[in-house]
Amino acid sequence: MLFTISEDEGNILGYRIARGDLNSLHSIELLQESLKEERIDVLKLSVRDSPENLYTLLDQLGLPYYVLGIVIEYKANFQRNNLIPYRNDSVEFTEYTGESEVDFTGLVKKIFATTPASYFINPGLEHVQNKENQLHCLASYINTLNKSHRKNHYSHLINFKGKSVGFITSYKEGNGGAATYAGLLPEFQGKGLYLDLVSFIQNHGKSIGQKWGMAYAQIQNTVVQKTFHRQGLRPNGYLLNLHINSFYGALKHN
Repeated sequence: MLFTISEDEGNILGYRIARGDLNSLHSIELLQESLKEERIDVLKLSVRDSPENLYTLLDQLGLPYYVLGIVIEYKANFQRNNLIPYRNDSVEFTEYTGESEVDFTGLVKKIFATTPASYFINPGLEHVQNKENQLHCLASYINTLNKSHRKNHYSHLINFKGKSVGFITSYKEGNGGAATYAGLLPEFQGKGLYLDLVSFIQNHGKSIGQKWGMAYAQIQNTVVQKTFHRQGLRPNGYLLNLHINSFYGALKHN
């Protein structure tokens, strides 16, 4: 399959949404056929380091596309690091399995309610992609990962003085892995908890046998980038977030 269907996101926005990467562009002719057959409205691509022929391939596809965000990839070498002590004595990390009493969806929405979207608004979706829908899409996507029990996928809650104040999701693949989503409630930022979060994900990766790990920061988020540098992570590349508007389905908005 050249892409995966994002059912929850599609139901929220009223369009058929799919996610892919550079491999989706391996055969332009096949991708064109697949987009039509699956009635895809928007294909979200995450492409590493903007290969030289990327825009040639996109032009060959013959559909409108937009670069809506750039994410910096950071890498940590766990082999040379010992376990990192936490800055806060009252911080704890507990695995979230979906069976907790914690309102995970509500937590995600509160965390990201005051932050910019991870990408600018797709011109073809601006009439439905308001802040509430964006938060709903993000929370649904993360919850889908939590509930899928995908092998080697982990979700952890950040607890501070007995209260769940944030979360982080990650996965292991081979000798490495990556942190995918993370955040803290606004009122608990500035207390050194994000430093502890980055320390935890490195300690957790080391404990499950990872030799290295990746983490990501939006290019405009210099605060997170500074934290990564302080914790020994270094830039390893970047990811372009693109949207391709095909609108072959238009489930609710013809």
